[in-house]
Amino acid sequence: TGLYSIGNGGNGIESDVASDSHFIGGASVKNGGDGINTSGDRTKISNFYLDTNAGYGINLVDVGSVDTKISSCEFSSNTSGDINEVGKGTIIDP
Repeated sequence: TGLYSIGNGGNGIESDVASDSHFIGGASVKNGGDGINTSGDRTKISNFYLDTNAGYGINLVDVGSVDTKISSCEFSSNTSGDINEVGKGTIIDP
């Protein structure tokens, strides 16, 4: 909780194959890659501000990931788009 990443040369926040990760509240802005780049099952991302990242706001990179939930996130001006989702059973709530 309370994660902040501003101006990194690569991805702002990255989690590699960690299941049951929770990213709750924070911001990831002006990073050289994705705001949040993650893989793993049952990841929860909520209450994040993702702005002006060179990649996606949120990039769910593992096609085998299941049951990710994204909720109450605000996106603005991420170069590649807001969300890249390639897993299964992802729920995106406004």
